[in-house]
Amino acid sequence: MIYLLYEYENRGQENMLLTIGRKGDEWMSKLMLHNLHKTFSDGTIAVRNLSIKADEKRITVLAGPAGSGKSSIFRLIMGADRPDQGTVTLDDKSIVYGQDPGYNAIMISENYTLYPRMTVAQNMAFGLKIEHMDKEGIQNRVTQAASLLGIEDILANRAEELSNVEKFWVVMGRAVCRQPAVYLLDDPLRSLNPDDQLSVCRQISAVQKKLGTVVLFATRDCRQAQALEGNVVVLRDGGIAQSGTAEDISQNPHNMFVASFFSSPPLNLVDVLPHIVDGKLYFLIDHKGRPQGNYAVSIRAEEYFSKDLAQEGRELTVGIRPDGIRMDRESLNRYADCVMEATVEEVERTPWHCLILLDLDGHKLVMKAAASCGGLEEGDVIPVALLPDRMLLFDKLSGKTLLSGRDS
Repeated sequence: MIYLLYEYENRGQENMLLTIGRKGDEWMSKLMLHNLHKTFSDGTIAVRNLSIKADEKRITVLAGPAGSGKSSIFRLIMGADRPDQGTVTLDDKSIVYGQDPGYNAIMISENYTLYPRMTVAQNMAFGLKIEHMDKEGIQNRVTQAASLLGIEDILANRAEELSNVEKFWVVMGRAVCRQPAVYLLDDPLRSLNPDDQLSVCRQISAVQKKLGTVVLFATRDCRQAQALEGNVVVLRDGGIAQSGTAEDISQNPHNMFVASFFSSPPLNLVDVLPHIVDGKLYFLIDHKGRPQGNYAVSIRAEEYFSKDLAQEGRELTVGIRPDGIRMDRESLNRYADCVMEATVEEVERTPWHCLILLDLDGHKLVMKAAASCGGLEEGDVIPVALLPDRMLLFDKLSGKTLLSGRDS
């Protein structure tokens, strides 16, 4: 039986820690999705034989592009849709579809529905009033939730006066007041600017640790998945493409899809042909405007990749990380066999870095450079080094990762 336990620590002020679990020493709460499959009436497979375990230790992040199955999974957890097969259980208690799911799950989306002329406190208390909770109980829950989320200072403000970030925390506070066993956050930060998204993600991660309950967070942004520091499940076409920590997925993607999705800026993908010249391995890059088989650019790669690649004769695709294209003198000297000329097509400057769109013999590549990237302008021709140890290698046909330059 799930219950909520309030604990307080006195460290200059009272901080409410809300945990969820079982009585006694064992208080682990687990949400289990087992072999879920859901097909829509038009034949589209929304969820494909999916099994996930989520608990209160860390946030579970469902990451994937639009249409990968995130919202469909949440609807199955909520009991709003019935799967064709499989089960959803919380602490071994299964959902009986068409009835109350048997536990309190709350879903939060990007639409922050608040009553504009009500105060923050009134908005947070609204659901409790509908449930006819007494005033003292409502006051306690609102106060504790506001303390947990750090929004005590805006309790008297009207919702129409709030920023988008504040609106999110009020919606989150309203959910915390309801004391759900499961929080489902369905891409809730899309209306925020990128910097606020990452800041809020880090705060959500800290809040989840205090709540100590099951939280699933769906996003189509790999940067949010990384900032949440949870267990990440990358989805594709309703199934699991890869799962693990954000760092492991980023550094060791299983295939081209995962590598491309989990790269920001996007991974540069270039088709290459492995070739041995004078006993040395090169990746030959086809000039897009030349006849088949004429190669203008090559990357010397035998220090990082096996010569057996050339003997197999397979067609390959190289994934070049944006920060693996360098123009600094040290890199140009160190990777002299991997240097070529590129034309600057566009420069986007931010306070943290520069994104530079390059034309490399007909191939468009994005380079991520330091903010102090000099006076580069459109049309400049510059030498750049493509670092083999920042590359991933894929089988062109299957998309499977063969190895990375780090593996050698």
